[in-house]
Amino acid sequence: MDRVEESMDIAAPADRVWRILGDFSGIAAWAAGVRAVQVDGDGVGAIRRLDVGGSAELVERLEARDDALRWLVYTVQSGPLPVRNYRAEIRVEEEESDRARVTWTASYQPLDISPEKCERMFRKAFAQGLRNLDRLATAGIG
Repeated sequence: MDRVEESMDIAAPADRVWRILGDFSGIAAWAAGVRAVQVDGDGVGAIRRLDVGGSAELVERLEARDDALRWLVYTVQSGPLPVRNYRAEIRVEEEESDRARVTWTASYQPLDISPEKCERMFRKAFAQGLRNLDRLATAGIG
């Protein structure tokens, strides 16, 4: 399994950042390339269908969640990603009362793509998503 991790410090309270990230149906507001989302179910086991352009749909499942610890785990069930066994964790930690650290980690097996190219693809998507999240949280949205 290959693994990638991106982190960012955000100048906003951890609870505000978690309100944005913890909204499983709200990913289109901050994740790179997500145009729309539809969620079936609630809580662990919920399925979200992401419109990622054209006729492509990425289907993810919420595997675990802890609001007190501000973390969630999701897996990709199907979609256009060139990987299998994709599992990701997003965690929000309080650094200070007005600062949070967000860490997004994923493990996966590349398919028909070099491990280096796959890692670059995820790093770029994660970094853009974290920058978008930073803009939302520091603007007081969430």
